[in-house]
Order: sequence, then structure tokens, then C-alpha cells
Amino acid sequence: MTGFRAESRAVTYLRRALIATLLAASGTALAHGDAAHAKASGSMIREQKAWGVAGDAKAVSRTFEIAMTDAMRFVPDRIEVKQGETIRMLHRNRGR
Repeated sequence: MTGFRAESRAVTYLRRALIATLLAASGTALAHGDAAHAKASGSMIREQKAWGVAGDAKAVSRTFEIAMTDAMRFVPDRIEVKQGETIRMLHRNRGR
């Protein structure tokens, strides 16, 4: 009877390990998202996105530092940018 219990525990352990592995693998696959990645050819295709167009680092005309404080506020709380202007935004956490 002892051998049967040991075998039963081993099967239960293996079954649980298999389920945990399958769950972890399915979560990883879903975390990837729908977006396709650009090919690593060294050149980036610049196209309109919902947030704008990726800029050229050489064309940066101004740099803004945007800080987040413990009061859950951004400083400065607004910036003005002209259409077509390439800017760099540096984000800093000034809180704890």
C-alpha cells in the first residue's frame, strides 16, 4: 500500500507541475500583444501612430523635463508644441 501512495503522490505532483507550466506558457503568449515588430534592419519605418510619429534624434529642437511628484502631479502640468516640431521628453520621478 505504501508504494501505491508514493506513486499517487508523484502522479499528483507531475499533474500539478504540468498544469502550472501550461498556465505560465499561455500567459506569456498572450502578453505579447497584437503589434508586429519592425525587422532589425537598422532603419526604422516612420509612420503615423495614435500618439504621433517617431522622431529623428538629430532633429530635436527642445527638451522638456517632466517630473512626477508625491502629490501625484506632473511638473510642468502642460507644455506647448508646434505641429511638426521634434522634441525630447525626459521623465523623472521626484517623489519617494
